[in-house]
Amino acid sequence: MDDFKRWMTKRRDTEYENPWIRVDHSEVVAPTGADGIYGTVHFKNLAIGIFPIDEDGFTWIVGQTRFVFDAYSWELPQGGGPRGEPPVDTAQRELSEECNLAAAYFIPLFENLQVSNCITDELGHAFIAHGLSARSGTPDDTEELTVRRIPVRLLMEMIEAGEIRDMFTVMMVARACQLAATGKLPDDIARHFRL
Repeated sequence: MDDFKRWMTKRRDTEYENPWIRVDHSEVVAPTGADGIYGTVHFKNLAIGIFPIDEDGFTWIVGQTRFVFDAYSWELPQGGGPRGEPPVDTAQRELSEECNLAAAYFIPLFENLQVSNCITDELGHAFIAHGLSARSGTPDDTEELTVRRIPVRLLMEMIEAGEIRDMFTVMMVARACQLAATGKLPDDIARHFRL
């Protein structure tokens, strides 16, 4: 839609900034014409997710304590990459750092997904990684990771049971299921999503 009404920014102030994010406070005029305020978070990196799948239908999930919720979280491998770096390069690096794996092939699941467009400009890219082999990697020094190799079917059951609540993981699995159901994944991968 090209003729939509836009927000107008009267003033924007940066309230906080670090190497990863910037928090802005803006005085705005809404598309309705009403004056208001808006707080936004600018992400300096892209969000990158990886759904590794081996020939036996297993995947790898990573467990760690997440600061914001002060809770333990199981997730597919993910991380951040510079906006100027090809997302697939970040995916390969994160797969190595978190799971000690390398992939011969990456199938895009989505690109430029708006992760939370009501408050952030974070963009997400995700891939299925296959043709997996061992590769030594070192996690970030703030991460204490537990890595599990589990059947893809178990990952789907964990999501269904509410044991996995990370939206990026849920979205990667949902998109992979959709691609499998519509014949847009190679059969050797798609078969792991069939009931």
